Amino acid sequence: MKIFPLVIILLLSVSSSSAQTPDSLPRSQQSAPVETLTSVEIAALINECGERMTEIIPRIFNYTYTERVIEYEVDRRSGQVRRERSKIYETTPVRLGRRGVWVRVQVGEDGVPFTAERIERERVRVIRRFAEVEAEASQARSGQANSNSQSNTQPRSRFSSFGITVEQRTHGGMGRNNWGVSPTQFFLSHEFYAPRRRVLNGRETILLSFRPRPNFVYDAINFPFQEGIESYARVMAQLGGNVWIDAADKIIIRLEAIPLQELSGAASSSSDAPSQNAPIGFELVRLPSGVWVPSRSWYNSHGRENLFWRTAISRERRYTDFRPFATSIEGERLDAPPPQTQPL
Repeated sequence: MKIFPLVIILLLSVSSSSAQTPDSLPRSQQSAPVETLTSVEIAALINECGERMTEIIPRIFNYTYTERVIEYEVDRRSGQVRRERSKIYETTPVRLGRRGVWVRVQVGEDGVPFTAERIERERVRVIRRFAEVEAEASQARSGQANSNSQSNTQPRSRFSSFGITVEQRTHGGMGRNNWGVSPTQFFLSHEFYAPRRRVLNGRETILLSFRPRPNFVYDAINFPFQEGIESYARVMAQLGGNVWIDAADKIIIRLEAIPLQELSGAASSSSDAPSQNAPIGFELVRLPSGVWVPSRSWYNSHGRENLFWRTAISRERRYTDFRPFATSIEGERLDAPPPQTQPL
């Protein structure tokens, strides 16, 4: 089934209003003070949060939004930002079978909007690229149908969530390994402790600290990628931090990961202000419709090059202006399990 015409419609005319259905996630009641949660109860909370995070991913396919990608050039001696570069995209997630394609049309750069003519050229380029991706996806589906569909046997991570792509430069900076790091990956490889109640962004949250789980094995079953998994494991095994979980919806509002040697005290933080020192972080926000969406994600290896990627990289993604665009495509389920994603 062709959905190429639908993408043209998405790119040329994005609806700014649509019927919205409130998120109907159930709300759990705390029967005892958070501080008295046992390790078993904390594990149950983490499991529930991981499941909720996985459930909300397909809901972003009902929206288009603005995405700002920022890269900071940091002075190696002073640690100060010397230059900030940014690109602004009009982003529309589209589902192609089991794959999710993030259709990105660049509309500005370094704070300057593109002209209408340049935006139109960007749309044409993205439409052409999407046609190629759709053809590749169609061919892949046909191949799977003729080869007993091996996709069901591929390993999958237990939880999924919105994340950020980081990179490790190797061989003197000539080679690169890219990883997708997401907050729920810490749910598998780390243990959580020191529960306490906090109010964050006007919502009641449960704040937990986390640290690496002893003897945890990083493999393709837990993290379905192969290249660079050893160096990825080395980095993850040296990170701890804090996570704020919405007490009602059991969704991550914020997660900050920090090298273990930089953490202080068992709880590691008593402040609710965002850390300016966390090299990896994620934030989500609840829309008026009740849907949770990414708000910000970042990573910064400056000053920690030996731990991370051998070079100072500081990047951030900000997500704003979510606009409903509900679609119903025959053969496509918006409530299906999270797809493999690919940007355009």
